[in-house]
Amino acid sequence: MEVEVVASPPATFTWTFKKKPIKSSRDFQITSENNKSVLLICEAFSDDSGAYTCKAVNEA
Repeated sequence: MEVEVVASPPATFTWTFKKKPIKSSRDFQITSENNKSVLLICEAFSDDSGAYTCKAVNEA
């Protein structure tokens, strides 16, 4: 999943699933740079289905 925003200063991103924060791990890879964030599910299972949320925040 990919999210891109227009923000100055640059945004920081937080991904959540079932209202719990997602951190980069063996199961999930998160890369964020240049106002874009990508969440990669390394190996998807039925428990991984549902709504994912990405929140972008900056200091402005």
